[in-house]
Amino acid sequence: MAEDLGSPVSWLAQTLRASFFLAQPLTASASVWRALTGKEPEADENRPRQGSRQQSGEWDGVSLVVNVSDPRIDILITPILTASIEGLAIGSFPEQSSKFVGLVSKWLQNADIQCIRIAIGALLWMPTASLEEAYQRLDKLVPSVSYDAENAREVTYRVNRPRKSSVNGMRVNRITTWSSITLQRSFAAAEGQPFQKTDQNYVSLECDHNTEQSRTDILPAPERVPLLQELFDLVGENARKGELA
Repeated sequence: MAEDLGSPVSWLAQTLRASFFLAQPLTASASVWRALTGKEPEADENRPRQGSRQQSGEWDGVSLVVNVSDPRIDILITPILTASIEGLAIGSFPEQSSKFVGLVSKWLQNADIQCIRIAIGALLWMPTASLEEAYQRLDKLVPSVSYDAENAREVTYRVNRPRKSSVNGMRVNRITTWSSITLQRSFAAAEGQPFQKTDQNYVSLECDHNTEQSRTDILPAPERVPLLQELFDLVGENARKGELA
């Protein structure tokens, strides 16, 4: 068992997504956003000819977006855009994933859908004091790659480490992409003064965990919520223990 390399609390969630692949498309009148929240969305763009619909609005301090493009449903939360770097994240990963999984699970438990596959996405950032520290952390989180913390730049590592589901024994793909990013902010210290620039460095972890693509049988309804929870739990393992979790 891989050792704990850090707390998930250290990771900020930038985007969280839950996707469901269906055997049959939804009816044109179905409103997943309303079913999730009990309210009407702020925006609702329906394109019947293309078989797509996008609904969006604010939910619990984040932007909740539902994309229906038959035969697929994507539910995601993203930051409400602001001018600050801090506004690029929705909050700590454990808190936001717990709220998001709770929201989606409540809908999924009774949703009238024939679901074949489930996939989840998560983009997480861990703040670091410098670019060198970011690569030092990556060196521990991704032991398959040797990072040159002093000289390496723009290194990206992507790997799939499948595992059997504890829910039903099916193959679960665990695709992780590891990298470092630097965000730059410009601001004026005082009116009339030249702009100053500050850098914020992060370790970036992008997860795309999903049930096996070759599956054509409909998932039993009682397995849907446990599978969703398991996929997000696997993201938490990657955040704590790295690629070898």
